[in-house]
Amino acid sequence: MGRGGKSGGCGTRNSLARAGVPDRREWLRAIMNGVWAQVDGSLYPWRQGMIDTLLACTEDAIVVSHFIAINVAVGAAQNDERLRIFHPDNCSITVMKTDGAALRLIELGQNLDTRFT
Repeated sequence: MGRGGKSGGCGTRNSLARAGVPDRREWLRAIMNGVWAQVDGSLYPWRQGMIDTLLACTEDAIVVSHFIAINVAVGAAQNDERLRIFHPDNCSITVMKTDGAALRLIELGQNLDTRFT
């Protein structure tokens, strides 16, 4: 779900283009072992938007997302600034709860040793 309960993407590719990232794969390889303080600041609003969208959930919801977004949510719940906290497997299920002020990790999805080649 996008911001404000609307379906759609969160603009990751557009954010990367604005940050001057010509090759997404190479960029991911270079930053995946880092922390958010090391990435271009133009990506911070995307990250915060992801967290704010989850905090705004007032009912049970199913959110289908991708590797980095799942790690953003887990990082917010665990107060962990790493970009890659774990390697969510395809179709794995990570369970979280929110009281509107904080995210809480209930169950981490199945881990997969993803390789960036």
